[in-house]
Amino acid sequence: MYRKSVESDQSNRRNPKPKNAVSSPRSERTIALGSGVRVAYPRPVSDAASAAMRGNRKRDTKPELAVRRLLHARGYRYRVNAPIVLLTVRVRPDIVFRAARVAIFIDGCFWHGCPKHGTQPKSNSHYWSSKIERNIARDRIYDRALRSAGWAVVRIWEHDDPERAADRISARLAKARSLISKTAV
Repeated sequence: MYRKSVESDQSNRRNPKPKNAVSSPRSERTIALGSGVRVAYPRPVSDAASAAMRGNRKRDTKPELAVRRLLHARGYRYRVNAPIVLLTVRVRPDIVFRAARVAIFIDGCFWHGCPKHGTQPKSNSHYWSSKIERNIARDRIYDRALRSAGWAVVRIWEHDDPERAADRISARLAKARSLISKTAV
């Protein structure tokens, strides 16, 4: 008898939800879009679509790794996904050169609305169009905040040639270093 009361007490601790509570189905869930706007959470079209979205990485994507390898081979050392805390925002560029104050973003064509390759999904389009618009707006906010804090920002699309991207970054780093050496004298 004692044992049974202890077990039921433990199960109540693990699941503190009252007995009369009703759990809402997935279709009723909402997601915040910012500025107090909420929309219905989109239902995945298929398990394959869910698996594909889960497979998208936040960092260490193929385009990012290709550019990083080239920069490393050229002798550059950098931080990956390092936070830059500014007065108004906290930004995590893909590649950060702290001393030169250069932030590199390697943007995916879908997620950041590439004018050449960005596509609009047919399913859940109301959700995805606003999601991509928010990503673009956030990118602009981050760029402005970084530039006003004295950082140089380089944005590269995932479809850009990694060699050309590394050349752009090298040129920007050379410019930043020449500015640093002029102010140090």
